[in-house]
Amino acid sequence: MFGTNLIFYVPNMAHYANNARNNSRGSSNSRQRSGGSSFSPGRTREFQGGGGNRPSYGNRFRSGGGRRPSRPSAQKINRSLYINDLKVPTASDKPAFVGKKYSDFKLSDRLFKNIQDKGYTTATEIQDKAIPLILEGRDVLGISATGSGKTGAFLIPLIQKLMNDGSQKLLVVAPTRELALQIAKEAVSFVRGSRLYVSLIVGGESMFRQISQLKKGTDIIVGTPGRINDLIKRGEIKIGDYNNIVIDEVDRMMDMGFIADIKFIFTKISQKKQALFFSATLNNTVERTVSSLTSSFDLIKLSNNTPSTSVVQSVIDFTHSSEKVDLLEEILKREEVSKAIIFVDTKRFADQIDKILYQKKYRVGVIHSDKRQNVRKRVIDMFKKSKINILVATNVAARGIDIDDITHVINLDEPQTYDEYIHRIGRTGRNGSSGTAYTFVKRG
Repeated sequence: MFGTNLIFYVPNMAHYANNARNNSRGSSNSRQRSGGSSFSPGRTREFQGGGGNRPSYGNRFRSGGGRRPSRPSAQKINRSLYINDLKVPTASDKPAFVGKKYSDFKLSDRLFKNIQDKGYTTATEIQDKAIPLILEGRDVLGISATGSGKTGAFLIPLIQKLMNDGSQKLLVVAPTRELALQIAKEAVSFVRGSRLYVSLIVGGESMFRQISQLKKGTDIIVGTPGRINDLIKRGEIKIGDYNNIVIDEVDRMMDMGFIADIKFIFTKISQKKQALFFSATLNNTVERTVSSLTSSFDLIKLSNNTPSTSVVQSVIDFTHSSEKVDLLEEILKREEVSKAIIFVDTKRFADQIDKILYQKKYRVGVIHSDKRQNVRKRVIDMFKKSKINILVATNVAARGIDIDDITHVINLDEPQTYDEYIHRIGRTGRNGSSGTAYTFVKRG
């Protein structure tokens, strides 16, 4: 066998009618289906659909293994934490980090070429510090800001390990489907031309297709806790064969109530394993959890609950909720707002904002946990390709959207926790670019 297989398929899609009756959205039955597609080396299947059409939305699935993640308790956040103007660098400022060249890590020719083909030349700071430790076989807890290259920090050394030793298998667990898909696609790009296979195992997709793919053989599984545990219990994932595990976004796993799922996986996976944990924030719960899962680990702490210095942060004051839409429009009309994510707390409010903006002729889409997984993927794909330039989202999208040209994050509803705020605004100001974040805060 040769190549790389990654499971997902393109299910039924309906489109919004442009002139819906009574100002509501109708749909037509424009269908597209693939019977389960795989990724060949260097090739991905794109979602089809015209730039002006909009997908319809359904309410079919629940998260992962059928359990809804819980929301954290609301905390009153000091509004001053939402304000941060970018300063002009001075001679006394710490110089920008310059990492090792990837050639310095003594990677295989195949992996090194795949890294070069992606246009990567030097390691980010988290990669520079984590890759040597991981190559030595150490367990690692890495704390680094969103958009700092954490995915490459664990995929590059572990894929090197798999390429060197055919007995090695890797399981990567992520809190959301969007993040799992992003990691899986990155893994596919790194293993191109090798004999390693990547499988995506997430809820909201056909379990039959995923089981079929697993039976063909896979080396790397990337997935969400609920679906992974379902297939472990069914005996479809031979978890004892996996001797490398990554828990990505550990803090989000805790927030979403996945700790029991993670502990279950650790009771079943090979006891002779290398365990890696990555997060954008660090707190006592994260440290205690990691300590309970591995006897010793190296801590790499590059950030902790601090926003990116590349994001200008400001507050939008309002007195009554009825003001929010008008204030939002004032922001969206600004010329510099070319691509924005609007975060809200509830699915109902997300749909309301999406409908209002759509009727005002904005190119807008919406994602939240009641949207079918295939619809969420399509909307994000349209956003990435700028077929739409405004995305309304609940926190389901706070992790896993890796799009470099997002210029603005707008917190139309104030975040429940400061960690949540950090992850929301981490969608902008990525990979050397600057961004802007606005947070709506009620006066008084």
